[in-house]
Amino acid sequence: MVKDAEASAEDDKNKRAKIDLKNKADLLCYQTEKQIKELESKIENSKKVELENLIKELRTVVQEDNFDLISEKTAALEKMVSELGQSLYQTQGGNDTPNTQSKDEEVIDTDFSEE
Repeated sequence: MVKDAEASAEDDKNKRAKIDLKNKADLLCYQTEKQIKELESKIENSKKVELENLIKELRTVVQEDNFDLISEKTAALEKMVSELGQSLYQTQGGNDTPNTQSKDEEVIDTDFSEE
């Protein structure tokens, strides 16, 4: 009985890992499509087509339950999205945080301790 429980636990663990992988792939596809729409004017058309094709391939292998290919395509899409993000960041000069202090503001350093 204990051996059966251990075998079931291992099967459950494997099923859980497969479900998590499929969910991760689906979420990545959704997020990437959303980013493509938001940044459409900033993404080269060739990169956009490449991303869309990879998303389509990943969704196909998810439907086929081909877990080796799901893992492979997910990693490829993550890499491509990361590279795209880095290139967009570099083209924007890497300065996304605005300077919140204007030139006319005077900074006053005070101490609010009680005496």
